[in-house]
Amino acid sequence: MRDLKFMAKNKVGNWVYVSIWDMNPPLSRENFTNVCEFTGLYDKNGDEIYEGHILRYDNPEYKLGHETPYVIKWNSEEACFECVNRSNYMMADIWKEMVIIGNFVDNPELIE
Repeated sequence: MRDLKFMAKNKVGNWVYVSIWDMNPPLSRENFTNVCEFTGLYDKNGDEIYEGHILRYDNPEYKLGHETPYVIKWNSEEACFECVNRSNYMMADIWKEMVIIGNFVDNPELIE
């Protein structure tokens, strides 16, 4: 079972990382913005992948066709996280070969 963790921006603009079991007080819209859930998966560098992260495929053997960055989104119809760009998606077992290069809040230009 994965740990239920979140990252969110506090009022001064810093990212805060918390476990659901350690939240006191809880994350609230008054104190935090852009609340993003941990997917339970890690990138190539061992960093936790959260909803809203932007990833780059980092496998030189299979780079062709994967130059456009991917973003992690929640798919409510399928009840799962997905890694997508404008023309493709990446299966979850491949995320461990990708690297986090930013997030949709601080680096929107990466996915425009």
